[in-house]
Amino acid sequence: MEALPKCKTMEQLEKKQQIQRIGMQYKYKGQTTEKQGVSFKIGYDLFKGSKVDRQLSLGNLEKTLASQQQNPDVKLKITESFTDKSPIEGKESKEQSQNSRV
Repeated sequence: MEALPKCKTMEQLEKKQQIQRIGMQYKYKGQTTEKQGVSFKIGYDLFKGSKVDRQLSLGNLEKTLASQQQNPDVKLKITESFTDKSPIEGKESKEQSQNSRV
């Protein structure tokens, strides 16, 4: 999440992540437009933000971005990387799927 310190909105964060080939997908509450969570997509793998690190939950990201709007010196410390985590259950990568068929 090298892009986070340079961002002040979720839209800016999404654009910076896209440059690094990391997609962001939101989970919505029921049939509403209210965002409930965020996941990050790298290749075919999808990682829940809150499972990678609590600092990457939707609520914590929004708080950090709001703080950065008021105080640009605020920094978020991420303790783990995406590659240290497993993808969301049931969302195996194409490579994992092919390997299990062999």
